[in-house]
Amino acid sequence: MSGTFVWCTLFIWNPCAKDYLVLPERPSFKNIYKYKQIYELAFGFGCDSTADDYKVISIRLGVGHSEGSTKEFLIYTTRTKVWRELLKVPDEGVFLQGVGFFANGAVYWLSYRLHELSRQENLVSYFNIESEEWGILAAPTLKSPSGASNNIGMALGRKVGIFYTYPCRKQDSKYKYCTDVFVLRSNFSYHQHTPSEPAEELLHNGPAACRPSAHMGRSLIWL
Repeated sequence: MSGTFVWCTLFIWNPCAKDYLVLPERPSFKNIYKYKQIYELAFGFGCDSTADDYKVISIRLGVGHSEGSTKEFLIYTTRTKVWRELLKVPDEGVFLQGVGFFANGAVYWLSYRLHELSRQENLVSYFNIESEEWGILAAPTLKSPSGASNNIGMALGRKVGIFYTYPCRKQDSKYKYCTDVFVLRSNFSYHQHTPSEPAEELLHNGPAACRPSAHMGRSLIWL
């Protein structure tokens, strides 16, 4: 079998109990021989409080030997202890990125849709853990100089923030980086907040370091 196939073992780690659960292997990608490359595209994890259940979302992308690609959406629940395919999925043209953040019963990802002439529409996609239905929101618009990078994060386990980092001013021939934060309200509108300190003083090495990875108290932890 020729081609490149990239996937990994998944596990759930409980830092409070200092214990972890290794998840069973996912089913083989459908018609795997049709694809020259298969990638891990995105992951998500959340709690269904109505059923006392935890769910893991796995999204893989198969790139064909000729034109075309296929996305696969799987879900694992700790109650059933098996993987199954999600029948309700986002639009084919929507691509999710990286690891989603869980808040208010849903997992959120930065995502995008490609249009003609390679124009990219930035989006926020979310998956309701209880109903297992998808939703898509327009990403907030940033009025800033070019070169902005964006990331998604979580605060207090209840609010989702979109973080834009961009070069905002020069000092000693070097750019200072600023960060604008857009907090997602319950009515799916955004509230913009601009920190008073340049991001470079908080996030060393500029926008490449702007990757919120966890939250503690009222603060985000950055890698």
